[in-house]
Amino acid sequence: MLRRDSFSSMSLAFCGPAPPDRLGRSILPLIVRSDSCSLLHQTLACSMPEPWNHYSGFHPPSPKWSVPRIRFDQISPQDFYAKFVATRTPCVLEGCTYPQANWTPQSVADMGAGAISVQVEGMGADGFFGSGKLRSLTNFDQFVRRLETQGEIGLYMTTQYYEPSPDSDPDRDVSPEVQLDRVLDYCQPPLTALLGRFEMTPAILGHLVPQQVNLWIGATSNSNSKGSSSGLHHDYADNLYVLCKGKKRFTLFSPKDAEHLLLVGKSPFVHPNGLISYDGAAIRADGANLVDVAKYHLRTAEEGLAQAEAASIDTSPFEDAVDEAMDELLRLETAPQDNQPGRSSKKRGSKRPRSVLESELSSAEPPSFSRIDTKSLRARDYGRYPSLKKATAIVCELKQSDALYLPAGWFHEVTSFGQGTASEGSSTHMAFNYWMHPPTEAGTFEQPYDDGYWKDRWLETAAIIEARRQEIMRLSSKKPKPRPVLLQSHGMVWRVATKEP
Repeated sequence: MLRRDSFSSMSLAFCGPAPPDRLGRSILPLIVRSDSCSLLHQTLACSMPEPWNHYSGFHPPSPKWSVPRIRFDQISPQDFYAKFVATRTPCVLEGCTYPQANWTPQSVADMGAGAISVQVEGMGADGFFGSGKLRSLTNFDQFVRRLETQGEIGLYMTTQYYEPSPDSDPDRDVSPEVQLDRVLDYCQPPLTALLGRFEMTPAILGHLVPQQVNLWIGATSNSNSKGSSSGLHHDYADNLYVLCKGKKRFTLFSPKDAEHLLLVGKSPFVHPNGLISYDGAAIRADGANLVDVAKYHLRTAEEGLAQAEAASIDTSPFEDAVDEAMDELLRLETAPQDNQPGRSSKKRGSKRPRSVLESELSSAEPPSFSRIDTKSLRARDYGRYPSLKKATAIVCELKQSDALYLPAGWFHEVTSFGQGTASEGSSTHMAFNYWMHPPTEAGTFEQPYDDGYWKDRWLETAAIIEARRQEIMRLSSKKPKPRPVLLQSHGMVWRVATKEP
C-alpha cells in the first residue's frame, strides 16, 4: 500500500491490472513507487491480450446460496469489514436503527423538503423503470400527492441529475458555485433539505468514504404481484441500501458473471474488487480518476515542500517529490490515448473532474445496464439469452428497516412492492442509500485506500456542508436541535457525536 509519510525507499512496481488498449493489447503502467506516493506513470504495450475480468472477491457457489442476515446491533464495524467488505460479500443487516429507516415520503416533505424541485422518472413502454427513461421536473410535495393521494404508479424518484459548474477545479477553487458542486456531489435534492437529520457516514462501514446519498421513492399497484422493476445493472460504489417503506426483492449476480450479462457498455474492465469501468477509462479500483489523483499528489507534495521550507529543514526530498508528481501528471495528461491506461473521464474543455457515476448519469443509455430485459430475466429465458444460463442468480428480499450491503460491481435487478391491500389500490415504497467509494484489494479496515485522496476530499466536503448548514441556520435565526458533528473523531474517523452548534 502506498504511503506519503516519508520520502525514502524508492522501488519499481507494476500497478495492478490495467485495461487493454484499443488494439486489445495489455497496457501495464510502470510505477516508480516511493513512500511519498508520487507516481511516475509510464506505459508498456504488451503483445499478449489480457483478460478483462480480474474480479477476485466472493462468488456464490450455487443459486441455492443465501445472502447472510445479521442483526444490525450484533456486529462491529471491524468484523463487518473483515467478513463482508474485504471479501466483497453481500449481507443483510436486520433492524437498522438509522433515523431514516423510519422515514415516509410524507415525513420527508414535512421535514422541509416539500418545496424542493426533484426529477421524476416515468415508467417506460415496457412497464419498467431505469436505463435512461425520460424524466420530468416537479416539486416534492406534488410528487408525494400524486403517489399517495392520486394513486399514480408510473413515477419513480431516483438519483437526481445536475449540471456542475463549468471551467472549475474543485480541488483549488473555493467559489460558492464550486462549493455547491461539492455539496451536490454528495447530497442532492430533496436530501439537501434534510442535512443533519441522518448520519453523514454510516459507522458500520468504518473508514470507507461516502460518495453520495440518495432517496428512492415510487408506488406500485397492490393488485400487481409482479411489482415494479429497476432493470438489471451494477453500481460503481459499495452500497448500503436501507429500506424505509414497502418490500424489495433483489436478484443478484457477482461481478464474475459480467461476461454473461450482455452489458450496454463497451470494452468493460473488472477490477479485482469488482468495480467495472468502460472504454479504457483511467479509473483506479477505488473509482478515482488517475489525472485527479495525480493533481492531488502534486498538491500534497507542494504542501510538504512549503512546510519543509517554513521549518528550515532539508528540502531536497520534498523537491524530488514535487518533481516526481509533476512528471506523473504530465505523462498522464500528454500520453496518446492508445498508449496509456485509459483517459481522463472528465468532459473535454472542463476543469471539473468527473467520476464514473457522473459519466453514467450523462448517458442516455447507461453502460452499467444489462441488455437482458426484465421480463426475460425473471423468466430465466435461456432460449433468448443463452449466456444467462452460465450466470449464478441469487434472490434476496428486504423488509422495512433491513439494510442490504452490496459491494461495487454486483449486478442487481430490484423489484419493489407496496404493503397495502388490493382494495387500497396502490401503496408507496421508499429507500435511502449510501454509496461509498470501494476499498482496494490491498485495503484494510483502518486504511481501505492506497492513499489519502478520498479521505482528504471528504473532509473538505464535510466541512463545506457543515459551514453551509450553519449559515442557513444563522439566516433563518432558528436554533437547531443537537445533531451529528461531521468532523468529530471519536475512536473512529467520522464517527458522529452530538453537539449544539
